[in-house]
Amino acid sequence: MGIEGSQNGLRETLRAGIAMHWLRPEVGLALSAFHYFGRDPGELCGEVSLDMACGDGTSTFFRAGGRFDFGFDVYQMGTLDNVTYKEVTRENVDVFDHFDGSCEAPSIKALPRYTISYGMDHKESLLKKAACLGLYDTVKVADLNVPIPLKEESVDLCYCNSVYWGRDPEASIRDMWRLTKPRGYVVLEVVTDEKPKQSFLKRFPQFGPEWARILDRGRVDNNPGLKSRHGWEAIFKKIGATLVEVNNIFPNMLYQVYNVGLRPMFPVLRKMAGSMTEHKVMEVKHEMVELFTDLFLPLLGEALERPDEKGPQIRLQYILKKA
Repeated sequence: MGIEGSQNGLRETLRAGIAMHWLRPEVGLALSAFHYFGRDPGELCGEVSLDMACGDGTSTFFRAGGRFDFGFDVYQMGTLDNVTYKEVTRENVDVFDHFDGSCEAPSIKALPRYTISYGMDHKESLLKKAACLGLYDTVKVADLNVPIPLKEESVDLCYCNSVYWGRDPEASIRDMWRLTKPRGYVVLEVVTDEKPKQSFLKRFPQFGPEWARILDRGRVDNNPGLKSRHGWEAIFKKIGATLVEVNNIFPNMLYQVYNVGLRPMFPVLRKMAGSMTEHKVMEVKHEMVELFTDLFLPLLGEALERPDEKGPQIRLQYILKKA
């Protein structure tokens, strides 16, 4: 593919990610980074596959090449719209932990390249959204903090992009390993203990904890299982895993943009969008998506051209194989 073709493909991927999350456009940047810097877990799918802690499934859907029509966004399937930014900040409210019961199959522009046998998460409302995507054969309530309800050595691929959300990541990884067949794979996307060092309170202590809490909105509190790169790899060694590949899927330059983002403004922006006509929402969305695509595209392109950028490694993808 020529340079122009590569740039067009990059722009379209980024634009699609931002369109899904247009009120939090930095999430679209993150999805695009994971897509380009990581390996698609679907390449390792066998007969039986599991997406553990899948949430609403849209992240894996995007990673698998699925694309929605421009008019779709992740907020249409249900968010808590009657909370204030102060409630979200002080109580760590998950505004996406809501399902309004009116979900129909979203308008899909491109189907994912594969389907996944099981999508599991501890939040039933998110699983109801995931079931609308046609990505999972079965969705099931399951918690990272307790044994996964599948038989030993029954899964060819176990994928989890949020094991660090659990209280005991080592126990969760051991349980996923228990499920995995010989010659099967476990693909983990983890966050390292470099993340808290990037918190606004650590970087700007002079402004105080309340100021930092508005910007952080519980991100550090909700990740109890962070470990150093050495700490993660020590777990893999303990369970006897063969480390096939490790990828830095969120280069520092991109993470710093994501770290600021529009996260504190989301409850207010969501209320504003909810008060507008559908025509006006689409008009504003087009402008927002094009604006942030233009802003983020050079950053993503630069990161791809200089993949060995120095700096903290915050989000890593590990591909592990069982003998």
